[in-house]
Amino acid sequence: MLVTVNQKRLKNLTRKFFRAMSLVCLLAAPLFAERLAVKTYTVADGLPQNGINHIAQDVSGFFWFCTNGGLARFDGYGFTNFTVQEGLPSDIIFDFQYTREGDYWLAAAW
Repeated sequence: MLVTVNQKRLKNLTRKFFRAMSLVCLLAAPLFAERLAVKTYTVADGLPQNGINHIAQDVSGFFWFCTNGGLARFDGYGFTNFTVQEGLPSDIIFDFQYTREGDYWLAAAW
């Protein structure tokens, strides 16, 4: 009977230990969490319009933003905007696709 009581006590101690360690890990996890920088880009930063219809990335790493004010290419530092003045059929761009052959396809309003 003495062995059974010790085994029960050992199981209880083991459970308590694992619960305590789980609690310590849960409480310590946020201490090591990394905060990622979030930057909001607007027309003040160079976007043609604040509303975005679609975002795509090409194989060169550029991000393309489709807006109702044109197409914007972001290189990580700034925007290069494309509008009707640069040859687009419309300033209202809905979608952007990049093909394996290196072609760019746009869905634009007429």
